[in-house]
Amino acid sequence: MFQVVSEKTTEFLICNHVIQKDDRVLYQFGIQQSLFVMLNLATTIAIGIVCGMLWQSIVFILSYIPLRHYSGGFHARTSMNCYLFSSIMMITVLSVMKLFPVSCFVCDIVILFSMLIVFVLSPQADKNKPLDAEERTIYKRRVQIISFAELIIIAICQSLSFVNMVCCMTMSMGCIGMLLIFGWIKSNSVRFL
Repeated sequence: MFQVVSEKTTEFLICNHVIQKDDRVLYQFGIQQSLFVMLNLATTIAIGIVCGMLWQSIVFILSYIPLRHYSGGFHARTSMNCYLFSSIMMITVLSVMKLFPVSCFVCDIVILFSMLIVFVLSPQADKNKPLDAEERTIYKRRVQIISFAELIIIAICQSLSFVNMVCCMTMSMGCIGMLLIFGWIKSNSVRFL
């Protein structure tokens, strides 16, 4: 469905001389990916509403997306698999937060280990998202900046006793840490075979 929409949109842009015909493939891909991102965000909000945890899903995704973008790690092979994985992850995260409330001490431990993993393993390239040397340097710096910004926000939230906010951001960092570990295992298991 998204492929058809992206093809028709790209054709419309070419016919109206908005883009060059030579750029067709690039724009089709960009439009298709944008549609998947919008579907992912809409699904995240829908899951949050269904679980009665809308603001938690929004805080999670706002914490997750910037750090995930630059840290890398495991990536699904297709956009549809990414969508399915993201939806399952969101349902799991919200369910864990609802069923197993945790203390700030537990959050601190998870954050400590997650940040250690993030600093050691990122940025991490994947076959589906390779990085050149320049991107590695830039991404590493951005990961550090985003991580420190999120840690400051968490510290402020803890000082104000916003435990649920801390939990949302902790879950985000925990998921990123796990995806970095999965990505590391995936890339190293290929070397060992």
